[in-house]
Amino acid sequence: LNPGSVSASTVALVGRGPDALFGTLDDVLVSPASLTVAGGDVTIGLAGQTLPDDVYRVRLSGSPAVPAALPGRFAHWSLNEGIGTAVGDSSCNSRTGSLNGAAWTTGLFGNALFFNGGATRVDIDAGILVPEWTVTLWVHRSADVTGIAASLLDCPAATTGTSLRLEQVNAGDQVGITEYTVVDHGFGYVAPVNTWVHLAFTGEAAAARLYVNGSLTGSASRAFDLHVDKLGSATTGRTHSIVGLMDEIQVYGRVLTAGEIAGLAALTGGIRSVSNGVLDGEFSGSFPSGNGAGGGDFVASFTVSVAGPTAAADISVGGCGLLGLEILIPAVFGLALRRRGR
Repeated sequence: LNPGSVSASTVALVGRGPDALFGTLDDVLVSPASLTVAGGDVTIGLAGQTLPDDVYRVRLSGSPAVPAALPGRFAHWSLNEGIGTAVGDSSCNSRTGSLNGAAWTTGLFGNALFFNGGATRVDIDAGILVPEWTVTLWVHRSADVTGIAASLLDCPAATTGTSLRLEQVNAGDQVGITEYTVVDHGFGYVAPVNTWVHLAFTGEAAAARLYVNGSLTGSASRAFDLHVDKLGSATTGRTHSIVGLMDEIQVYGRVLTAGEIAGLAALTGGIRSVSNGVLDGEFSGSFPSGNGAGGGDFVASFTVSVAGPTAAADISVGGCGLLGLEILIPAVFGLALRRRGR
C-alpha cells in the first residue's frame, strides 16, 4: 500500500450514549491531522482534536490488496469464491476450473484452496503453453508428502507432459519441475512448512527458472512446455497434490521480468483487522469542560501494528487497501468515531 495514496479523511462522531454531551450529538465531524500507512503500521494523527481523556480501542479493517494485472495473462485464479465447485478465471479468458476434492479456506488474499494430498485437485483443462511462459502463486506447505511427488500444476495423466512440483520426490523434496519419463529437476530450494511463500516459475527457450519471494533461486538448462490442466494432482499416475494451501495463481504467456516477479512477491495481502487492542489516549485537559465545549487536545498519535500480512509500501492498490477506520470510545461517553468512505 502506497502511503502517499492514503489521505487524511473525515471522521464522523455517530450516535450518543445515555450521558449525552450538552445537547444533541448529530454528525459531529473531526478531521485527523494525518492517516498514513508504512509497512505493517497505520498511524492516525489526531493532534489538536478535542476528545475525551480515556482509553480507546482502535479497529482497522479492509479488503485484501489485489495483485496487479500485468500484460500477457493467460489465466488468473484468485480463488476467492469461497463456496461451490466453480473456480473462476479473473483474467477474463474463461479458463474456469472445477473443484475435485480441494476445499475452500482462508488465504492471504481473502479465500484460498486447501489441497489434502492424494488426488485432490482443480480440473482446469486449459491446454499447453510452449515457451515462453510464467506461473506465479502463493503456497503454504502444511505437511511433507513422504515418498511421492507433491504437484502444484499438472497434466491430465502423470505419464507424459510437465508438472510443477512443490516437492520433488527424487530431489529431497525440493521445489522442482518434471517432464514425465524424461527428467525430474530440483531447483535447490525446499519450501518451509507452515509458512506462506511466493513461487514464480518461468519457462524460456533454453531454460526454466524458479523465483522464491521475488528472488531468483534456481534454474534448469532446458526448455519445458507448460501443461495447464490440473491444480494439484494429475488424474492418474503416481503423483499427489500438495498438502497445503494455494492462493492467487497466475499464468502468463510470456516470461515476466525479474522486477515484475519481485513486485508480485512484494504484495502480500491487505490490511486484515486489528481487534481487541486497547491503547492509551494521551490527551491534555478534560472533557467535557463544563461549559459544553471540549477542553482536551490530542498530544500524541496512535501507531497500530496490523495483525496479518500487509501490502508492501511501494505497491499501490488503489481502492483495495485500507477501507475502514473505527475508533470506539468507552460506553461511558457512548460515542463512536467512524471513518467515512475511502
